[in-house]
Parts: sequence; C-alpha cells; structure tokens
Amino acid sequence: MRTAVLAALLLSAAALAASVAAAGEVRRVGEVQEDYARNCQGCHRADGLGAYGSVPRIRGFAGLFTHLPEGREYLIRVPGVVWAMLDDARLARLMNWMLEAYSRDELAPDFRPYTVEEIREARRRPLANVGTVRARLIAELQRRGLLPPGEDGLVSAKRVR
Repeated sequence: MRTAVLAALLLSAAALAASVAAAGEVRRVGEVQEDYARNCQGCHRADGLGAYGSVPRIRGFAGLFTHLPEGREYLIRVPGVVWAMLDDARLARLMNWMLEAYSRDELAPDFRPYTVEEIREARRRPLANVGTVRARLIAELQRRGLLPPGEDGLVSAKRVR
C-alpha cells in the first residue's frame, strides 16, 4: 500500500512539474507574440506583409538577409529594432521568433539564433543610412540569385499570402 501511495504521489508531482513547465513555455510564446504586436505589427502588420511600397515585408523575405553577414547585422541595426522598448534578451527572442515564424524557409542553412550580446552590440551602433545599406544588400542578394531582379521586399508583383 505504501508503495502505491508513494508511486501516486511521485506521479502527481511529475505531472504538476510538467504542467508548470508547459505553462511557462506558453507564457514565453505568448510574450514574444505580444512583443511583436506592440513593437512590430504597427508597421509590418500582423501577417508580416508590411505595407506595399513603403514598409518591407518580413514574411517570406527577411530570412534572406541572413545569407549575408552584413545582412544578418542589418536586421538588428535598423531603427525599429534598435529602439524597441524591450530589454536585450526579449529583443533577441523576438527577432529569433519572428524569423522562424515568418521567414523560416528563407533562412541561411547555417543560421544561428541571435544572442543577447549581438543585440546589445547592435544597439550601440544603429544604422544611420538604412536605405543605402538595404539597397546594397538587396543588390547582393539579387547578384547571388537569391532574389529575382526587381524584387526588394517593398514593391513586388508577387505578394506572399
């Protein structure tokens, strides 16, 4: 009898621990989605498609920048990222979640998640010439055949759905 009671208690404790761990994971996922809604969605939209002709899309596009070292850095040095009202750890989680959720298929094969240290360093060096850097990166992605001519994530005949 004691063995059965002990086994039941251990099983209950394990189930409780698992549910607490799962609840923590749900909270983190919900937190990162809330961070996206509060810090990115206003311009890039809930679906990640941006605003045709003025705000770049994330969906099916942003991951392409990770094929270039300067592109990887670009993603975390643009003003909307650098000035986000999040601490470095939450911002790293947000950037990693966003790329996985909206642009997984476009990520470089050797993509590694952003670290807190990378975010901290990027925030010390925000881009002042975003348009110039972006144009150079787009041209390089096109040169490498990763983007068709005329595609820039802003204006495109092919809209991602």
